[in-house]
Amino acid sequence: MIDLGDNNPLASRRILRMAAFASLATLKDGLPYASLVTPATAHDGQPLLLLSKLADHTQNLLADNRASLLFALPEGHANPQTAPRVTAMGRLQPSDLMMDRARYLARNPGAALYAGFADFSIWRMTVERFHFVGGFGRAVWLEAKHVLLDQKIANLFAESEGKLIERFSQKQTGVCAVDADGIDVGGQDGGVKRLLFARPLASPDEALDAPFLEG
Repeated sequence: MIDLGDNNPLASRRILRMAAFASLATLKDGLPYASLVTPATAHDGQPLLLLSKLADHTQNLLADNRASLLFALPEGHANPQTAPRVTAMGRLQPSDLMMDRARYLARNPGAALYAGFADFSIWRMTVERFHFVGGFGRAVWLEAKHVLLDQKIANLFAESEGKLIERFSQKQTGVCAVDADGIDVGGQDGGVKRLLFARPLASPDEALDAPFLEG
């Protein structure tokens, strides 16, 4: 169990980066429909999904792209309602950006088995607001601009990610993604673990020497 800190916007983005699964809520025949998805994040923190056109939630989004995603970190909490969590509310749209695809597959390497199928595509959420719950008495609504990473910084890391992965790999095996908040490291079991920097970075030049958050 990791201490996400007392900065609610940063804690929210850290949950987005770390969560291995999320609940996706879409609208079906005027009613909420929830499904399980495996997410990733773009460099700025916007959620990414790999969805099949054959799935009910994708058909729902094609009719009405309003959606919400619930991310949680229940590990280490006997009562999951005491776990930190964040709900992202916004609109989901298909993305043809190669960086979004690369980011998704780095976080979810098992998806490469079917990501190339004709009915699958990457979707990116444009978040309008977040609801963060960090424990008893700690719940707050947040504007997206306060949670998401500054776009200039996000772009710098996107442009440098390939080189950063190469340089990180010289000191640690399995590094598959780098952004301003931390790195993703793949294990022999096929899983991917997020290692958070102790603080968000302002430049890729800081990454190799940046300390990690303990936990």
